[in-house]
Amino acid sequence: MIRLIFFVVLLAFMMNEKIFADDVHDFLEKAKTSLDAKTDQAHLKMTIKEPSGELKIREMNLQILRTKNGIKALVRLTAPADMKDTALLSTIEDGKDQEWLYIPSSKQVRRIASSKTSTGVLGSELKIEDLDPMAMKEAKVTLSKTDPQAPQITVTPAPNTSEYTQVVTTFSMPHYLPIKTEYFKGTTQQKTVTFLDYKIFANNIYRAQKIEIRNIQKNRGTDLDFTDIKVNVPLSAQKFTPSALKESW
Repeated sequence: MIRLIFFVVLLAFMMNEKIFADDVHDFLEKAKTSLDAKTDQAHLKMTIKEPSGELKIREMNLQILRTKNGIKALVRLTAPADMKDTALLSTIEDGKDQEWLYIPSSKQVRRIASSKTSTGVLGSELKIEDLDPMAMKEAKVTLSKTDPQAPQITVTPAPNTSEYTQVVTTFSMPHYLPIKTEYFKGTTQQKTVTFLDYKIFANNIYRAQKIEIRNIQKNRGTDLDFTDIKVNVPLSAQKFTPSALKESW
């Protein structure tokens, strides 16, 4: 789930793969300098906006750990009350994507099938498909616009690996920060993800404090507001295991 929230998770994962042309690889190496960190920790407020104007709010604590083999992400909901303490562990290690869910009412941990789904995470516009690094590994990635103020990278997934035919990310300079990602089916724009209010942390690492997702076709949206952001704080790998999901933070 968290790899859908932090663009840097996808970026850090992909930088270990020798699949880019030299110009794209050099560009992403510079972006990695501003974005990549060993750990992330934050509180997240998720506001789901329905076409009717109805709002649904989810709040959660999240932690991310990056290792030499991949990424581990942990989420624990704090609100609403009927979802409190529900926890999700998501890992990408050695090219394998796995997820586990802890349900406090039954005190059980269940493995979640990793197959792609059209269902958004927690009813939101976030989908595992959106920033799936497994699909990206089979995609064509190009530096499609070299505007000195707003360069763009275009990802064209291989046939039958994604519901999208093209994903375009615009960056701001001089720090190579992603500011907008647009998803297309054919020539029709499906969704936009906008990264706002970047803040600089230790070692010149940047994090967006707000992310806005808009599904243009469904007229639905999801706003992600991050507070209490911490970068590169010590996190134990023992916390990122299925058995640890039952433990409180």
